[in-house]
Amino acid sequence: MKLPVELIDRAEAQYKKEPEEIAKIRERIKKEDARTLDGNAQFERRKEMIASVAREDVLDAQERYLGANDLLPINYLLLGYLQSRSVGRLRYFDKVEGKVATATGFLISDSLVMTNHHVFPVADLPAFRNFAEDATIEFNYEFSLDGDRTDAITYDLAPEEFLFTDKALDMTILAVKPIDRSGTHNIREQGYLVLNGALGKAGLGDFATIIQHPEGHPKQVALRNNSIIDMSLADAIIYVSDTAPGSSGAPVFNNEWQ
Repeated sequence: MKLPVELIDRAEAQYKKEPEEIAKIRERIKKEDARTLDGNAQFERRKEMIASVAREDVLDAQERYLGANDLLPINYLLLGYLQSRSVGRLRYFDKVEGKVATATGFLISDSLVMTNHHVFPVADLPAFRNFAEDATIEFNYEFSLDGDRTDAITYDLAPEEFLFTDKALDMTILAVKPIDRSGTHNIREQGYLVLNGALGKAGLGDFATIIQHPEGHPKQVALRNNSIIDMSLADAIIYVSDTAPGSSGAPVFNNEWQ
Protein backbone atom coordinates (compact mmCIF):
# COMPACT_ATOMS: atom_id res chain seq x y z
CA MET A 1 0.00 0.00 0.00
CA LYS A 2 1.49 3.33 -1.12
CA LEU A 3 0.78 6.81 0.16
CA PRO A 4 -0.38 8.64 -2.98
CA VAL A 5 1.66 11.66 -4.08
CA GLU A 6 -1.64 13.46 -4.66
CA LEU A 7 -2.51 13.05 -0.97
CA ILE A 8 0.87 14.35 0.16
CA ASP A 9 0.58 17.36 -2.16
CA ARG A 10 -2.90 18.12 -0.85
CA ALA A 11 -1.74 17.95 2.76
CA GLU A 12 1.21 20.24 2.07
CA ALA A 13 -1.08 22.73 0.33
CA GLN A 14 -3.53 22.61 3.23
CA TYR A 15 -0.88 23.03 5.92
CA LYS A 16 1.80 25.38 4.68
CA LYS A 17 4.24 25.44 7.57
CA GLU A 18 7.98 24.98 7.31
CA PRO A 19 9.90 22.79 9.81
CA GLU A 20 11.19 25.94 11.52
CA GLU A 21 7.64 27.14 12.13
CA ILE A 22 6.62 23.76 13.51
CA ALA A 23 9.64 23.81 15.85
CA LYS A 24 8.48 27.20 17.17
CA ILE A 25 4.97 25.84 17.74
CA ARG A 26 6.37 22.95 19.76
CA GLU A 27 8.45 25.34 21.84
CA ARG A 28 5.36 27.44 22.50
CA ILE A 29 3.46 24.34 23.61
CA LYS A 30 6.18 23.62 26.17
CA LYS A 31 5.99 27.12 27.66
CA GLU A 32 2.30 28.07 27.66
CA ASP A 33 -0.57 26.64 29.71
CA ALA A 34 -3.59 24.80 28.32
CA ARG A 35 -6.01 27.72 28.60
CA THR A 36 -3.67 29.99 26.63
CA LEU A 37 -3.00 27.34 23.98
CA ASP A 38 -6.61 26.26 23.46
CA GLY A 39 -8.53 29.44 24.23
CA ASN A 40 -11.32 29.72 26.81
CA ALA A 41 -14.07 27.94 24.85
CA GLN A 42 -12.00 24.87 23.92
CA PHE A 43 -10.44 24.83 27.40
CA GLU A 44 -13.89 24.48 29.00
CA ARG A 45 -15.00 21.85 26.46
CA ARG A 46 -11.83 19.87 27.10
CA LYS A 47 -12.33 19.93 30.89
CA GLU A 48 -15.96 18.89 30.52
CA MET A 49 -15.06 16.01 28.21
CA ILE A 50 -12.31 14.79 30.54
CA ALA A 51 -14.72 14.86 33.49
CA SER A 52 -17.25 12.78 31.54
CA VAL A 53 -14.88 9.95 30.57
CA ALA A 54 -12.03 9.88 33.14
CA ARG A 55 -11.38 6.42 34.63
CA GLU A 56 -9.59 8.01 37.61
CA ASP A 57 -9.97 10.97 39.95
CA VAL A 58 -11.30 13.75 37.73
CA LEU A 59 -9.07 16.38 39.34
CA ASP A 60 -5.98 14.29 38.54
CA ALA A 61 -7.07 13.90 34.92
CA GLN A 62 -7.74 17.62 34.55
CA GLU A 63 -4.45 18.50 36.26
CA ARG A 64 -2.65 16.45 33.62
CA TYR A 65 -4.40 18.44 30.89
CA LEU A 66 -3.34 21.66 32.60
CA GLY A 67 0.25 20.47 32.36
CA ALA A 68 0.97 20.31 36.06
CA ASN A 69 1.33 16.52 36.22
CA ASP A 70 2.27 13.96 33.57
CA LEU A 71 1.80 10.86 35.74
CA LEU A 72 -0.79 8.35 34.54
CA PRO A 73 -2.90 5.87 36.54
CA ILE A 74 -1.88 2.26 36.04
CA ASN A 75 -5.24 1.44 34.46
CA TYR A 76 -4.12 3.57 31.50
CA LEU A 77 -2.10 0.57 30.26
CA LEU A 78 -4.99 -1.87 30.62
CA LEU A 79 -7.46 0.51 28.97
CA GLY A 80 -5.04 0.97 26.08
CA TYR A 81 -4.68 -2.78 25.63
CA LEU A 82 -8.46 -3.24 25.61
CA GLN A 83 -8.78 -0.54 22.93
CA SER A 84 -6.02 -2.18 20.92
CA ARG A 85 -8.11 -5.34 20.52
CA SER A 86 -10.30 -3.47 18.03
CA VAL A 87 -7.30 -2.58 15.84
CA GLY A 88 -6.20 -5.02 13.16
CA ARG A 89 -3.87 -5.51 10.23
CA LEU A 90 -5.53 -5.16 6.84
CA ARG A 91 -4.08 -7.49 4.24
CA TYR A 92 -5.04 -7.95 0.60
CA PHE A 93 -3.63 -8.70 -2.83
CA ASP A 94 -3.23 -5.45 -4.76
CA LYS A 95 -4.23 -6.37 -8.32
CA VAL A 96 -2.82 -3.11 -9.69
CA GLU A 97 0.63 -3.53 -8.12
CA GLY A 98 0.57 -7.32 -8.36
CA LYS A 99 1.61 -7.91 -4.75
CA VAL A 100 0.31 -8.25 -1.20
CA ALA A 101 -0.37 -4.95 0.60
CA THR A 102 -0.89 -4.23 4.29
CA ALA A 103 -2.38 -1.38 6.28
CA THR A 104 -4.23 -0.78 9.55
CA GLY A 105 -7.94 -0.62 10.30
CA PHE A 106 -10.19 -0.62 13.35
CA LEU A 107 -13.70 -1.70 14.24
CA ILE A 108 -16.27 1.08 14.80
CA SER A 109 -19.13 -1.39 15.36
CA ASP A 110 -19.43 -5.15 15.56
CA SER A 111 -19.68 -5.29 11.77
CA LEU A 112 -17.83 -2.27 10.33
CA VAL A 113 -14.13 -1.47 9.83
CA MET A 114 -12.72 2.03 9.26
CA THR A 115 -9.48 2.79 7.44
CA ASN A 116 -8.09 5.37 5.01
CA HIS A 117 -9.49 5.81 1.50
CA HIS A 118 -5.99 5.56 0.06
CA VAL A 119 -5.74 2.03 1.49
CA PHE A 120 -8.58 1.05 -0.85
CA PRO A 121 -8.62 3.92 -3.39
CA VAL A 122 -11.96 3.03 -4.95
CA ALA A 123 -15.39 4.62 -5.27
CA ASP A 124 -17.69 1.59 -5.44
CA LEU A 125 -17.90 -2.19 -5.25
CA PRO A 126 -16.94 -2.95 -8.89
CA ALA A 127 -13.85 -0.77 -8.49
CA PHE A 128 -13.03 -2.54 -5.20
CA ARG A 129 -13.20 -5.92 -6.90
CA ASN A 130 -10.94 -4.72 -9.69
CA PHE A 131 -8.44 -3.36 -7.16
CA ALA A 132 -8.27 -5.83 -4.26
CA GLU A 133 -8.50 -9.59 -3.86
CA ASP A 134 -8.59 -11.75 -0.73
CA ALA A 135 -9.11 -8.69 1.53
CA THR A 136 -8.95 -9.53 5.24
CA ILE A 137 -8.41 -7.98 8.65
CA GLU A 138 -6.23 -9.83 11.17
CA PHE A 139 -6.65 -9.27 14.89
CA ASN A 140 -4.27 -10.32 17.68
CA TYR A 141 -1.30 -10.13 15.31
CA GLU A 142 1.06 -9.06 18.12
CA PHE A 143 3.59 -10.26 20.66
CA SER A 144 2.51 -12.02 23.85
CA LEU A 145 3.82 -11.35 27.36
CA ASP A 146 6.47 -14.03 26.70
CA GLY A 147 7.64 -12.28 23.54
CA ASP A 148 6.10 -14.89 21.26
CA ARG A 149 4.06 -13.85 18.26
CA THR A 150 0.44 -14.85 18.75
CA ASP A 151 -1.63 -16.43 16.02
CA ALA A 152 -3.71 -13.89 14.13
CA ILE A 153 -7.48 -14.27 13.95
CA THR A 154 -8.45 -13.57 10.34
CA TYR A 155 -11.79 -12.22 9.15
CA ASP A 156 -12.84 -11.61 5.56
CA LEU A 157 -13.86 -8.09 4.62
CA ALA A 158 -17.31 -7.86 3.03
CA PRO A 159 -17.53 -4.75 0.82
CA GLU A 160 -20.49 -6.34 -0.97
CA GLU A 161 -22.46 -5.91 2.27
CA PHE A 162 -21.36 -2.33 3.02
CA LEU A 163 -18.85 0.05 1.46
CA PHE A 164 -18.64 3.80 2.01
CA THR A 165 -15.75 5.95 0.82
CA ASP A 166 -14.89 9.64 1.10
CA LYS A 167 -11.80 10.64 -0.86
CA ALA A 168 -11.78 14.22 0.48
CA LEU A 169 -11.61 13.01 4.09
CA ASP A 170 -9.44 10.02 3.08
CA MET A 171 -11.86 7.65 4.82
CA THR A 172 -13.34 4.27 3.98
CA ILE A 173 -15.78 2.16 5.99
CA LEU A 174 -16.58 -1.40 5.00
CA ALA A 175 -18.24 -4.46 6.44
CA VAL A 176 -16.48 -7.46 7.92
CA LYS A 177 -17.74 -11.04 8.14
CA PRO A 178 -18.98 -11.98 11.65
CA ILE A 179 -17.12 -15.33 11.87
CA ASP A 180 -13.39 -15.78 11.33
CA ARG A 181 -11.88 -18.09 8.72
CA SER A 182 -11.32 -20.89 11.26
CA GLY A 183 -15.01 -20.82 12.19
CA THR A 184 -14.17 -20.54 15.91
CA HIS A 185 -14.26 -16.80 16.64
CA ASN A 186 -16.95 -14.12 16.46
CA ILE A 187 -16.02 -10.54 15.56
CA ARG A 188 -17.79 -9.36 18.72
CA GLU A 189 -14.89 -10.77 20.75
CA GLN A 190 -12.72 -7.86 19.57
CA GLY A 191 -15.00 -5.05 20.74
CA TYR A 192 -15.04 -1.76 18.83
CA LEU A 193 -13.98 1.87 19.20
CA VAL A 194 -16.79 4.31 19.92
CA LEU A 195 -16.90 7.32 17.59
CA ASN A 196 -17.90 10.52 19.39
CA GLY A 197 -18.60 13.66 17.38
CA ALA A 198 -18.59 16.00 20.39
CA LEU A 199 -15.88 18.65 20.62
CA GLY A 200 -13.39 18.65 23.49
CA LYS A 201 -11.49 15.42 22.91
CA ALA A 202 -8.22 17.07 21.90
CA GLY A 203 -6.15 20.03 23.01
CA LEU A 204 -3.06 21.68 21.60
CA GLY A 205 0.01 19.87 22.90
CA ASP A 206 -1.96 16.76 23.92
CA PHE A 207 -0.34 13.42 23.22
CA ALA A 208 -1.57 11.63 20.08
CA THR A 209 -1.19 7.92 20.77
CA ILE A 210 -1.41 5.66 17.72
CA ILE A 211 -2.02 1.89 17.69
CA GLN A 212 -0.81 0.57 14.36
CA HIS A 213 0.80 -2.09 12.17
CA PRO A 214 3.77 -0.20 10.66
CA GLU A 215 5.25 -1.98 7.63
CA GLY A 216 2.71 -4.73 8.30
CA HIS A 217 4.60 -5.72 11.47
CA PRO A 218 2.94 -7.05 14.63
CA LYS A 219 0.87 -4.44 16.44
CA GLN A 220 2.81 -1.49 17.90
CA VAL A 221 1.98 1.72 19.74
CA ALA A 222 3.40 5.23 19.41
CA LEU A 223 2.92 6.12 23.06
CA ARG A 224 5.09 9.21 23.55
CA ASN A 225 7.28 11.65 21.59
CA ASN A 226 4.13 12.64 19.76
CA SER A 227 1.76 15.58 20.11
CA ILE A 228 -1.01 17.61 18.52
CA ILE A 229 0.56 20.78 17.15
CA ASP A 230 -2.30 22.52 15.31
CA MET A 231 -6.10 22.52 15.48
CA SER A 232 -6.80 25.51 13.26
CA LEU A 233 -8.03 23.56 10.20
CA ALA A 234 -11.73 22.94 9.71
CA ASP A 235 -11.58 19.18 9.18
CA ALA A 236 -8.15 18.02 10.34
CA ILE A 237 -5.94 17.86 13.42
CA ILE A 238 -2.21 18.16 12.79
CA TYR A 239 0.03 15.96 14.92
CA VAL A 240 3.56 14.59 14.86
CA SER A 241 4.27 10.94 15.64
CA ASP A 242 6.27 7.87 14.65
CA THR A 243 4.50 5.96 11.87
CA ALA A 244 5.47 4.05 8.73
CA PRO A 245 3.86 2.64 5.58
CA GLY A 246 1.28 0.18 6.88
CA SER A 247 0.22 2.58 9.63
CA SER A 248 -2.37 4.14 7.32
CA GLY A 249 -5.84 3.71 8.80
CA ALA A 250 -4.65 3.52 12.41
CA PRO A 251 -6.73 5.22 15.13
CA VAL A 252 -5.26 8.19 17.02
CA PHE A 253 -6.11 8.42 20.75
CA ASN A 254 -5.96 11.06 23.46
CA ASN A 255 -4.94 10.39 27.09
CA GLU A 256 -8.45 9.11 27.85
CA TRP A 257 -8.19 6.58 24.99
CA GLN A 258 -10.89 8.33 22.99
